[in-house]
Amino acid sequence: MTIAVMHVHIDDLAQQVAQWAGRDDAFLLGLRLLAVKTLASGGLGKIVSVHRQTPSSVHGFRSGVERILTDPLERAKKAGLVRDSFEIGDTHRAVLMIAGGGLGSHGDNVAVSVEEALNLLLLGLAPVGNRPK
Repeated sequence: MTIAVMHVHIDDLAQQVAQWAGRDDAFLLGLRLLAVKTLASGGLGKIVSVHRQTPSSVHGFRSGVERILTDPLERAKKAGLVRDSFEIGDTHRAVLMIAGGGLGSHGDNVAVSVEEALNLLLLGLAPVGNRPK
């Protein structure tokens, strides 16, 4: 992912989050959007090399994402959509996990795979009564 692409993603995220203002699920919509953009830009394959070459640029991208999604995350927590212990810095790991769920898909199936990965992340692996605390 180039620096220019990172800026486009940040701008798109900010515009979308503004449109979702007041929605309890805006944070989850933001995660989904970033995961799809990561896949569409070939970002998963480029993240490590860009990070090694320009860590300050990646830091700027991460800071932008965190700034944009902090309020939606707090709304999601208050609505019971996200656990209280989830921190804004965890967003980046979650996006990569969700994007990774779409790697084996193409075309329209990417959105479906990303949605399934998001649901898996939200529900976890353990049965409801046996989830680790």
